[in-house]
Amino acid sequence: MAVPHSFHAKTFPVAQRIWSLAVRGTSIRGIAGLLTDDGAPAADGLARRPSSTTTKVFADPVYCGVFD
Repeated sequence: MAVPHSFHAKTFPVAQRIWSLAVRGTSIRGIAGLLTDDGAPAADGLARRPSSTTTKVFADPVYCGVFD
């Protein structure tokens, strides 16, 4: 599937990783911790990724596969 132009090259791989970890049963807090430990860029530019920022991926229709 082609990635819509609205995806940012740095955030799309992180969103994919978030979904992959969630499907495996990793908690939101666990995902946020792993991403922070790995230095994954947070959309808001913070060095530490809060759980609330990670949760936003699940609320964004585009990251859920809705491209309307």
